[in-house]
Amino acid sequence: MATPEELRQLVERYAAAVSARDIDAVLTLFAEDAVQRDPATSPPNVGHEAIGTFLRNGVGASTATTFEALAVHTAGDHVAIDFRVSVTLESGTMVIEGIEVFTVGSDGRIAEVIAYWDDADVTFTEP
Repeated sequence: MATPEELRQLVERYAAAVSARDIDAVLTLFAEDAVQRDPATSPPNVGHEAIGTFLRNGVGASTATTFEALAVHTAGDHVAIDFRVSVTLESGTMVIEGIEVFTVGSDGRIAEVIAYWDDADVTFTEP
């Protein structure tokens, strides 16, 4: 099982890779059969191909991304992140604030991630 420090380092790598829009780097953090729900009410993306498609769609629809882990909370093989993601679009900037909960496998990679946010957590500013 990952230590709290290893979980925090995983979150740092995740935030950096998402902010760099480096899909390959993000995917290396996930188990091959990982499950992602973003937001939690969405159908799951299962495996690297589906998660990669989700990420590529987001990158393709935007020009810049900044992912901030505002607070990180660990418990066993789980880590919860209070996050803020700012996405620059042609029409302005969308900011989503929410919580992501990771379950980390014995190999130190993300087995599952569920993002909790809804429309009330989204703001938009025009350029």
